[in-house]
Amino acid sequence: MEKVLKTPLTIDTSAPASVLDLLQIIDEKEHLIADHEALIAAQQKQLELLEEALRLAWIGRFGRSSEKLPFQGELFDEAELEVSLEAQLPQVGLAEKSVYSPPVFTIGRFPNIH
Repeated sequence: MEKVLKTPLTIDTSAPASVLDLLQIIDEKEHLIADHEALIAAQQKQLELLEEALRLAWIGRFGRSSEKLPFQGELFDEAELEVSLEAQLPQVGLAEKSVYSPPVFTIGRFPNIH
């Protein structure tokens, strides 16, 4: 069955009629497309840089070495500190060592204090 157009076909007379006008419009559209593509490329590059910065920030904040501070190497050198203090005690005149007594643990609410 053949389909019949119900609305009459109208020709827009305000449209540019010459080929030069049409080529100019096409050229303008191509420049707009090129500008938009350049903008998209720049935004894509900026997005990649921001994603990389975010990734590095997450690694710096939550990564393995995030809890290491520059002075943490000095936190666990008690043995070296004790040796150096013992070496300095005879010079100061405090060579006597105090007697250490371990705490006494009892069963109950309060520990016995001696």
